[in-house]
Amino acid sequence: SFNTDTNNLNEDLKKFAEVHVSISNKIMTLIENEKDLNFDNFPYSKLEASPNEEDFKVALANTGMVNYKEIYDLLLLQNQNAAEFIAKNDEFKSMKEEERNLMITNAIKTAMIDNPIKFEPTLNTGNTTQARSCYQQYLIDRQDCADDALLNMGILAGGCWFGTPAACAASAKEILEIAAVSSKRAKRELAACSN
Repeated sequence: SFNTDTNNLNEDLKKFAEVHVSISNKIMTLIENEKDLNFDNFPYSKLEASPNEEDFKVALANTGMVNYKEIYDLLLLQNQNAAEFIAKNDEFKSMKEEERNLMITNAIKTAMIDNPIKFEPTLNTGNTTQARSCYQQYLIDRQDCADDALLNMGILAGGCWFGTPAACAASAKEILEIAAVSSKRAKRELAACSN
């Protein structure tokens, strides 16, 4: 019985990670296309205490996020994916947090190899020799940022079975903020390198 449960858990974890990475790639692509995001006044504690979907969408819009509806819907899909995984795998909940996080991280890393995100440069330059080097560094910077965000969102989702979808999505806001700052930094460095 334990072997069957373990096999089911591993298979379910693989499916969870594949869906998680697919959704996260869409979120990262949308964040990449955002121009001016500012999370300074994001009402995190208010949303955490009284999670309301419309309030959360308004809060995202107030950051300057153009694609806030799509990003919110994708965050909810991530939470739904995690909830379905948890509902099917009671033994996962009984594991130690470190063990759960390690399993999620490993599954997501594997899924990321199978479904990598692709970033395109955001500016044109006539200096192809230098631009190629700048472009390569840009891709490395963006990939590092996306990898960190995907892993952190996976760990968050894997531990979010106790909260409402809006509360879990609100928790993901900090990860989105870090991804947005990282994206802005990579673009700034690409621009500086290319000039």
